Amino acid sequence: MPHWEPPFMQCRWRYVSAVKSKLFKPKPLVSGDGALWLFLLLATGNIILPVAVIAMPLQGAGGATFAITWSASCETPPAEAVTALEYAASLWGTWLSSTVPIEASACWTPNLIGGDALGTGMPTEYIYNFPGAPLIDVAYPIALANALSGSDLNPTRVDMTLQFKSDVTWSFALTPTQRLAPADGEDFVAIALHELAHGLGFVGNMYEERNVGFCGHPLYPCPTPYDWFAMDSSGVRLLDSPTPLVLGTLLESDANFGGPNTVAANGGLTAKLYAPEEFSQGSSLSHLDQITFDGSANDLMTPGYNGGAIRHPGPVTLAIFQDMGWLRADGVPNVVIAPPPTLSAGRATTLTGELLWPAYAGQPITTTWTATDQLTVTHPGLTRTDAVAFTWVTPGLKHVTLTATDGVSAAATIRTVFVRAALFLPLVLRQ
Repeated sequence: MPHWEPPFMQCRWRYVSAVKSKLFKPKPLVSGDGALWLFLLLATGNIILPVAVIAMPLQGAGGATFAITWSASCETPPAEAVTALEYAASLWGTWLSSTVPIEASACWTPNLIGGDALGTGMPTEYIYNFPGAPLIDVAYPIALANALSGSDLNPTRVDMTLQFKSDVTWSFALTPTQRLAPADGEDFVAIALHELAHGLGFVGNMYEERNVGFCGHPLYPCPTPYDWFAMDSSGVRLLDSPTPLVLGTLLESDANFGGPNTVAANGGLTAKLYAPEEFSQGSSLSHLDQITFDGSANDLMTPGYNGGAIRHPGPVTLAIFQDMGWLRADGVPNVVIAPPPTLSAGRATTLTGELLWPAYAGQPITTTWTATDQLTVTHPGLTRTDAVAFTWVTPGLKHVTLTATDGVSAAATIRTVFVRAALFLPLVLRQ
C-alpha cells in the first residue's frame, strides 16, 4: 500500500484582482494490484440524479465527523475562529459521508505560506492501491482513502492541514448561506469551506511548464482521482493526451471534469475547469472555471473570491466529489460492486453490481453490460442486482460499462479492470 507524505503543500486564496489557490504536492510511489470501479447515474423523468461511486464501505449515508486540533506552534486562535472552523467542517459532514473521522490540523498565523493568502489547505498524504481502492495506481488523498477502506490507514497523522491568516479582519458569522462578504470582515466560513474541500481532495496535479504538460513531477502525486476524470471538450481524458505538448496546450485552454455524476449534475455537459492561457500553479485545473460558474450555486470552488461566496459546494462540486469516490450523506443512490481486485487472462470472471436507490419500488430493471473486447450482454426483468461473466484473452487495462433502466429511470456506469497475463507452468510428463 504505497503512500507519500508531503513536505508541504499550500492552497491559497489571495488578493490580486481576485483570489488564487496555490498547491504543492509530493512524489508518488506507483505499484500494486488492479481494482474495479463502478459508476451509476439514475434518471427520474427529465432529472438525472448522480449516484456515488464506491468500493467500500457498503453504507455511506451517515454523514462524516471532523476532529480539528489547533497547532500549539502557531498563535492562539480567537474562540470565534475555532467555532467557525468547526461549523464549516460540520457543513461538509452533512454533504459527504465517511465511517472514519476526518482529522485536521489548523494553524492561526500571520506568516502563512503564500504571503498575502487568507488561508491554505492540503491533504497530508496520498495513498495508492489500498484495500478497496477503486482505481489502479491512482493517488487518493488520505481522507478519501480512509472513507473507501473503512479504516484509518495512517492513525499517526492527521488527514489535512489548514492555515488561516491571523492579521486580517475576519467575520465569523455563522449562517447556512452567505452570498456577499459580511460587512465586518472577510467571510471566514466561506474561506474555510473552500480550503477544506482541497484538503478532502479537490485537487488536480497535472501541470504545465514551458508549454509542456506533465503528470508525475517529484513533488506532484499524479494522477489523483480528480485527474482521472479531467478531459478536453471532445471527451478525451487529459491523461490520454498524445504528447506532452498537447497536454500542455490543453492545461492552458481546454480542461473539463467529465465524471458521470458531474455530467448529470451539469445538465449533461462536462464541467469546465479553470484553465487560463497562462498556467497558474495551484489555481489552474484545481478549480471550477471562474467565468462559467461565478455567481452560480457552484461558485464556492472557483479560484476567485470577489467579496463573497455561497456557503455551499453546489451540485456540480458535490458530483465531482462523488466521481472521485466520496459518498453523499443525503441519501442519493449509490452502487456497490463485488469483483476480484485483479483478473487473469483466459479465465472467466464474474462481475456483480447492486443498485442502492431509496426510490426503487420493485419495478423490473434491464441491465446492459459492455466492455473492451467483449460482446454486449443484456439482462431484462431484474431487480437490484445483476452479474455477468467475461473472459479476456489479452492482458491490460479494460473498461466496463453497466447501464440500467426501468423504462423511466436510466443509469450508466464505467469501471476499470486490470487483466494480468496468464501464468503458464511447465508440464513434465514421466514415462
